[in-house]
Amino acid sequence: MPLSEDINSLADQVLVRVDTDREFYVHTRQAWRLVQQLARKGHPVGIVDLVTRQSLPATDLETRSQRYVTVHLAESIFRDLSSHLEDWIMGLIRLWLTAYPEDLDLNFDPTTGKRRRQKQEEEVKIPLSRLLHLRDCSMIFAGMVEEVVRDMTYKRPDQWFKYIDRRLSLGCPDAIRQAKLCEMKAARDCLEHNRGVINQDYIKKAGDARRYSEGDLVQIDEPYLLECFALLKDVIMEMARAAVRVASGPKLPRHPPGRRNRRKNATP
Repeated sequence: MPLSEDINSLADQVLVRVDTDREFYVHTRQAWRLVQQLARKGHPVGIVDLVTRQSLPATDLETRSQRYVTVHLAESIFRDLSSHLEDWIMGLIRLWLTAYPEDLDLNFDPTTGKRRRQKQEEEVKIPLSRLLHLRDCSMIFAGMVEEVVRDMTYKRPDQWFKYIDRRLSLGCPDAIRQAKLCEMKAARDCLEHNRGVINQDYIKKAGDARRYSEGDLVQIDEPYLLECFALLKDVIMEMARAAVRVASGPKLPRHPPGRRNRRKNATP
């Protein structure tokens, strides 16, 4: 399958999951709101406490419904959005490096067969034990690609976009949308690793797009959550269109880091 078709297929798969999560959030929210309305009117709902084996009283149901929607449901769906962003970015990196393995290392000079004198920050390093069972060059390349993808998952979204831009030059998303996605991922990390308490990691990762101060609690209200859905969908579709355009055109030469503005007669 051509690279452009692979990119479209990946985007479609991730967008389906995004839409499914949005529908699940909206429908589940509506279902619990209906439970709230019935409870307020005193109608039995039939939800049983698993410990007491008794039907939950209306007052208890109303309180639980509010918490389930505004906290548990919103936060769980919000966590999924960051996973969808990661699936898209890592999938795109994997597809591109598989098609163009020379982009694994932008410092490699094909004319000399050696690396240019640059920092080794992007050199792919794989333990020998992982290579011994690989039988041919294609399997080795695949292993190197997966090593890059694995390492990228531990980096911040701004580093993801920088990595992609240096290889595909998509020109999107713009700085504002990148900042919002960085804030989204930073808030998710606080929920996942710090019980929702804002810390210095969030401040650093979110940058100018931060919505909280240190010590605040992350709160995923509905307008923000729906905005995140729309943002993620727009970014994926925009990046997919740009990536397909790049993949369908001629392969442009890639400039190694720090060499774009060097004079032609500079010493390599």
